[in-house]
Amino acid sequence: MAVKTVDPQYFNYAIETGGGVTPDAPQVTPITVPLKIMEQVELTIPSGHAGATGFSMRVADTIILPWESGYEWIRGNDDRFIFAVNIQIDGEFQVVTYNEGSYNHTHYIRFRLADLRALPLGAGLAAPLTLVAPVAA
Repeated sequence: MAVKTVDPQYFNYAIETGGGVTPDAPQVTPITVPLKIMEQVELTIPSGHAGATGFSMRVADTIILPWESGYEWIRGNDDRFIFAVNIQIDGEFQVVTYNEGSYNHTHYIRFRLADLRALPLGAGLAAPLTLVAPVAA
């Protein structure tokens, strides 16, 4: 049987946040996708943000990025991050940003999504191992 692969789909977004948006009252940008596996998130924070902005991604009020405990925001300046996420997304998730600076700033996000794939019964499973007694020398 031939192996089928599914090419991923890429979705690009530029999320602009105006100056004076605080972490306590952040901007929430909803993004809706069909039922997919979100394999990867690429985040670019251009030069000029100078740590005055923050980014997070949430699904149903659960923080997906950043996933490190104790951190609620990804901050940076002239940075590019690539996160292997590998979660199922069905419908809406939110990109949450703030900007404590005076000027508008944009976060550039690229999502790599793949279709859910159903495997035939038993596919992908290794054959059972057969133990063989060692050969005497």
